[in-house]
Amino acid sequence: MSRLEKIDYPFLNQEIYFRYMDNGMKVYYLPKKGFQERLAMLTIDFGSVDTNVTIDSNPKNYSSGIAHFLEHQLFRDKKGEDVGNHFTNMGSDSNAYTTFDQTTYFFSTVESFEESLQLLLDFTSSLHIDEESINKEKAIIEQEIAMYQDDPDFRLYSGVLTNLYPDTPLSSDVAGTRESIKELSLLDLKENFDTFYRPDFKTLILVGDFDVKVVDRIVRKKETRRRKTLPEISRPPLKLSKPITKSSIQIDVTTPKLALGFRGQIRPELSLVEQKLALRLFLAMLFGWTSQRYQEWYDKGKIDDSFDIEIEISNRFSFVILMLDTEQPIATGTQLRKNLTNIRENKDINQEHLITIKNEIYGEFIRSLDNIEELGHQFLQYQDDEYSYFDFPHLLTKLDLETIVTFGEHFFNFAEKTEFIVFPK
Repeated sequence: MSRLEKIDYPFLNQEIYFRYMDNGMKVYYLPKKGFQERLAMLTIDFGSVDTNVTIDSNPKNYSSGIAHFLEHQLFRDKKGEDVGNHFTNMGSDSNAYTTFDQTTYFFSTVESFEESLQLLLDFTSSLHIDEESINKEKAIIEQEIAMYQDDPDFRLYSGVLTNLYPDTPLSSDVAGTRESIKELSLLDLKENFDTFYRPDFKTLILVGDFDVKVVDRIVRKKETRRRKTLPEISRPPLKLSKPITKSSIQIDVTTPKLALGFRGQIRPELSLVEQKLALRLFLAMLFGWTSQRYQEWYDKGKIDDSFDIEIEISNRFSFVILMLDTEQPIATGTQLRKNLTNIRENKDINQEHLITIKNEIYGEFIRSLDNIEELGHQFLQYQDDEYSYFDFPHLLTKLDLETIVTFGEHFFNFAEKTEFIVFPK
């Protein structure tokens, strides 16, 4: 077993302890002295896009929504009881969520931390399902899917992704469809659990005031015995076809909703964390609330507080989505796209503005260090083989104006583009 490594961030008065378990699991300890709340997050490298895989040279094709379905089913213990109630009885708040490429289970507590940690490690290492429990869960998730169809913001987001990634798992809701959920079988669920809920696909993050050596001993005791023959997994890249250029729907909304999607490519000269931060800085200069363009449009009523930007950068997919409510979706879409061309001539792209945005992001970063849950989730989001979330101050200094603009220009100049509008009926 690898030794417990320590990384110091003296400027932040912060340290990280890291262990790479013999079974392949990664463990990060983020001690925070003086904090009452403690947090544990266990992430599985398995999400909604993992429906087409090769297991021991055998190609497999599963129904969309299977990762999300498993997330729900894992909360059922061997007696058929809800594991969430066990956390509650310990005084812990627990939850879970599934994204495109991960499934995360977590709890926060001010007491019974060690007991809750053992429960987290145990219940995510075993699956207790039968046909009856599956059928009950299918009914619940079908209702959940139907509920989201009445949410205009969800329809906007899913619509633009469907345009960007047609005929791929990204074009389906994380929860799947009512049709795909019906197709899920007991065998498929067990096979996916055995395939993906393996130690070398797991990352554990612990945040709070705890004795690192004591907690590390608990983790080692639990995980050392979990050694088994693991199947060989191959996850092919998404089969990308040409995006749908434009589409729209009509539903019950008061104001039209616009989404512009950009399917880009990552660049090897920057780490994933650097690329995500560079795009965040780039788009903040162009469309953030400190930009002249934003203030001008806001004052004229062309945009409002609904304006939002989502950035997803990974080894498997990379996209940016701009979303907002607007009375003039077609004209606004044209203006937004225009502002992503001739970048060097844009008055908002300058060193002084960049410094303002960096200071704002740095302030958000410092505030997050005092919020246990925020810190845990941000650490998970900004983590790659080279950098962690605690490298933010360094990266904010390292990423200069020219690097940011060059990367942003390349991303949007070569990106595949789409537009999706939700119109009122």
